[in-house]
Amino acid sequence: MVDSAWTSAAEADMIALMFDLPQFKARKMEIDKLHEEIKSRITAIQKKRSRDVILIMNKVDLMTKKDAASASDVLSEFFSDVRPVDQFAISATRGDSVQDLKNCLADTLPEGPWLYPDDEMTTLPARLMAAEVTREKVFLQLKQELPYSVAVDTIAWEEYRNGSVRIDQEIFVQRQSQKGIVMGKNGTRIKALGVASREDIEELLGRKVHLFLHVKVRSDWQDRRDMYLPWGLNYNA
Repeated sequence: MVDSAWTSAAEADMIALMFDLPQFKARKMEIDKLHEEIKSRITAIQKKRSRDVILIMNKVDLMTKKDAASASDVLSEFFSDVRPVDQFAISATRGDSVQDLKNCLADTLPEGPWLYPDDEMTTLPARLMAAEVTREKVFLQLKQELPYSVAVDTIAWEEYRNGSVRIDQEIFVQRQSQKGIVMGKNGTRIKALGVASREDIEELLGRKVHLFLHVKVRSDWQDRRDMYLPWGLNYNA
């Protein structure tokens, strides 16, 4: 569990629980230890300060209405103890009820001051932003083959006198077969990823970038704490 997510939840004005409904259905709609822990943590948070909770059932477009309703009912019943103020069955792909969800958030959340200057795009270091740009390109180009099996790490950053920068990044996959997918035939895919990522990083940094991508197999990257520490996350595997 990522501790920082729960720290944010404890400080938030609202808690939104989003569920992958088809995945829950595929697991025979069984409530497991993770669901128990989520409810327990939210209950503990609410004891300190009451806040609204909403339930979001996502990917209903991948299910029949009957199956979606059945899965939603199981989750709604289990989380009824945290007293959700609303529930939405949405499809981010088709847009089902997405506007209703936005309206709920806009109407419920209190107004507050800007926490950062309006011209500040991010508080992340440039190295992390560059890695995130490349990860985005991998996801966009390979989302069917590698939905969530890829991580990107900026391993070297060298500033040149002419103002340009050399960036070396490692793309981690979990299996050898996935490495071939990222590389593509004769390296065509990795080249396309490099071009797309470099263009966006150059726009982000406002200078010329020399980007070098390397693909490595690391089956346990999702369970390694060092993959989360640069983001300020304390991952308790």
